[in-house]
Amino acid sequence: MKIRALGIAATAARFIANATDKFLVIGPVVERAKFSRRPYFIVAGADEDGFWVEAVHVESESDQTALLLELAQTSEGFVMEVHADELQAAEACRGLWPCDRTIAIAAGIRAEREAATATRH
Repeated sequence: MKIRALGIAATAARFIANATDKFLVIGPVVERAKFSRRPYFIVAGADEDGFWVEAVHVESESDQTALLLELAQTSEGFVMEVHADELQAAEACRGLWPCDRTIAIAAGIRAEREAATATRH
């Protein structure tokens, strides 16, 4: 999803509507050529069908900040966990919504970091 295409308010409203358990986990802005040519961050939550996660493509970190401010102003009764580290965000998702997908996401990030560390040594 491109945040500027949908707009900040509409993006926030969409996440609030889809997070029926009133929890959102938000990861840091990252750049990975492997997944996307543009910076993005994740927003995760759960609905009646279970865990969901969406990559939000941004022009800069200021787009994420604008979304966080909009969510803070419009998501009364919600709990938002904002993480500066993507593994911490993944682990938070695994703790809140334990399922095969959250376990695999956290394990994948951990393995990627271990491989990067191994190639540096």
